Amino acid sequence: MASKDYYKTLGVQKDASPDAIKKAFRKLAMEYHPDRNPDNKDAEAKFKEVSEAYEILSDEKRRKQYDQYGSDSFKRSGFHHSNARDFYSNFQESHGFHDLEDLMKEVMNRHGFGQQRGFRRNLVAPDIKVVCRISLQDAIKGGKINLQYDRQVVCETCQGSGFNQNKVCSACKGQGGFVRHVQPNVVVKQSCPHCRGTGGELENCPDCEASGYERKEIKLSVTIPSGVANMADLRIKDKGNVIYHNERKIEGDLHVIIDYPTTENGVTMKHGCIYTSVSAPIDRIMAGDKIIVDIGCKRINIKLDPTKPSGHEYVVEDAGAKKGKSAYIKVFAHFPKNDIDEKDREKLVKVWREVYGVSKPTVKPTN
Repeated sequence: MASKDYYKTLGVQKDASPDAIKKAFRKLAMEYHPDRNPDNKDAEAKFKEVSEAYEILSDEKRRKQYDQYGSDSFKRSGFHHSNARDFYSNFQESHGFHDLEDLMKEVMNRHGFGQQRGFRRNLVAPDIKVVCRISLQDAIKGGKINLQYDRQVVCETCQGSGFNQNKVCSACKGQGGFVRHVQPNVVVKQSCPHCRGTGGELENCPDCEASGYERKEIKLSVTIPSGVANMADLRIKDKGNVIYHNERKIEGDLHVIIDYPTTENGVTMKHGCIYTSVSAPIDRIMAGDKIIVDIGCKRINIKLDPTKPSGHEYVVEDAGAKKGKSAYIKVFAHFPKNDIDEKDREKLVKVWREVYGVSKPTVKPTN
């Protein structure tokens, strides 16, 4: 038998570079691979030829041996494979083709199916951030809020494949793959490269435009803890976008960012503590009574001390927005309107001066 012309088989010149040889092989291997031509025996034979040529010419020592002695020298050294699949299984590890998808990836992209599952590019991040603006009252008391946002999910029409599955694949007849006998008592099942294992024709899904995804409006109830920090990030697992990494489905998380004014209607919250100022009637201060401070979302009880000056800050423990946090309330004395008659005014001045004495007329600015 005449020596084989491996350069001619790959369609390259004798001085072709290793990259040119590899590029030529990949092109021919994708064209004649048995899984792309399940019913074509000639394609399987051709695949064996180009694979054999590539194994020789891609190895520097073997290529020199071939250039000097021809292909017959390899027959004497035991270079032989019974069929294309035996050959493919022997060289695939050394040349980086670990499975058919490595080889078919370029084919799918060339024919416009680069967005299909396994090769699909995910154009969105898995996690979603939603800024939720609430009132300070809601931040102090906590509770449930209702959210509405858009989420990327798997297309219901094509079930994430990106193509129309209503038509049966002509290559595998809807089976989704092929079962082949590689060696005696060894059976290998591979996905159909034409339909990517789905059993349907590769026609773009009309609803998701071959992306495999669709946008869905989600309504969700979220619990906000009392005393939540401003710009806090509440993470809700598996409520983000759905994406695929190869065949692995990944559900991102939803991040709810809580935003609210730290001061509202004279009330401030900081680190779970509450700060405010109130005016109390002078008679209740003088009598040492209790007052109830109503800040809207809660009420705080204070026992007044008649010995404290106006503007004194009372610290009420465990009355803050969080458990264990305090409320800091400044209480100022509030005098009644100046609408009493002259006799009552004289009585008040007399009693006041009997208790505190007559004040000096000279006063200084306060800090």
